[in-house]
Amino acid sequence: MSIAFRKPERHRDLVTAVRETVFLLLGASSAATPDGFAKFLPRAYGHAEKITKAFKGVDEAAPENLAWKWLSMTLSQATAQFLVVLRRQTKLVGTELDGAVAAFIDDAMDLPDTAHFEAATFLHTATHPAFEPARGALQPLIQAVTTWTQFDMVRLQADFDRCLHAASAHVCAANHEEFAPLVATVAGPAGEAARAG
Repeated sequence: MSIAFRKPERHRDLVTAVRETVFLLLGASSAATPDGFAKFLPRAYGHAEKITKAFKGVDEAAPENLAWKWLSMTLSQATAQFLVVLRRQTKLVGTELDGAVAAFIDDAMDLPDTAHFEAATFLHTATHPAFEPARGALQPLIQAVTTWTQFDMVRLQADFDRCLHAASAHVCAANHEEFAPLVATVAGPAGEAARAG
């Protein structure tokens, strides 16, 4: 089974935020004495924490959203690892670095319609269609962050592919529980039977 990549939307809990704000204000108005303030202070922290969580919200967690999150986390980590590979070989151009990385990530996350998440994505990360935009944007990234005028693109592409594989494995291992529903969805009934057997 394959699923599309879809960026998760963040859902904020405005009802809880308003309710906790009211509790906070009521508590503050009743804490007019030093003793009242001392009793209210621990509750104020609790209300403030709930307000922050409610405004921050939570991301959608449908399999399509998890696939997008896996992709973005894998790409971010692979990019960071690849920059370390480049830094071992040459000095990176600091003034261009932030803008070049931001442009690379933007280009890399512009996914083709043919890119879908499936069970083989974990095994063949570097050759998966979802990473085709990243592979296409790699040369401009290298040119933007180094002073190289000539370089071995085949070797550097292989370095980036290794970074993708390592990042994919790390993201999956470090976030196993979060991505378990994604794995179960793409594995389908055959994968469930194999795990149960």
